[in-house]
Amino acid sequence: MLWRWRWVGVAIFVVLAIQALTPVTAEAPSVPMVVTTRDVASGELLEASDLAILQVADDIPGGIEHVDEAVGEFLVGPLPEGAPVLTSHLLTSEFLENSAAGTVIAPVAIVDAGGIALMQPGVQVDLYAMPGEFSEATDAQVLVKSIRVAGIATDKGSSNLLAHTEDTHVFYLEIPTAAIERVLGAGSRAPLHAVLSGPREP
Repeated sequence: MLWRWRWVGVAIFVVLAIQALTPVTAEAPSVPMVVTTRDVASGELLEASDLAILQVADDIPGGIEHVDEAVGEFLVGPLPEGAPVLTSHLLTSEFLENSAAGTVIAPVAIVDAGGIALMQPGVQVDLYAMPGEFSEATDAQVLVKSIRVAGIATDKGSSNLLAHTEDTHVFYLEIPTAAIERVLGAGSRAPLHAVLSGPREP
């Protein structure tokens, strides 16, 4: 009987030896990253249901690790489903402070003349003010040309049996400091008109 237990002891020793010699695979490091759960359009207000946490192997510069950091922020540009959400994608105070030299990023109300969908972040537009109600002028006034759309904030309208409200858009434009007072002054009297800029004159 003792020889049987001796072989059992040998077998256990062999198993332990094999386990000791087998390298232990360390778990790969992971970093939490906020991603979108659906296609999100420019200017949309991010909600918790629009976001999820994905574990990734490497940290992405500017990546967001907690959903709460992005909830309630407007998205600067469109993102497809599953795309990482970066701090540069959010219309935060830090984003607004990072304007090009000699410019200021400011919110401007734009009349929806059917071309709002073309005004995406990055495009260049010309701003016009229409003549006032009691003005003798008949032509629109050019306020500034070739300014960049930096971001969009969209408040979704609502619809029910009693009332219907349209979506409202606020465009954040990168305006030269020399023209900011003129633009904001005209915009305080009435929404401005914007058209896509043509080729710049040489």
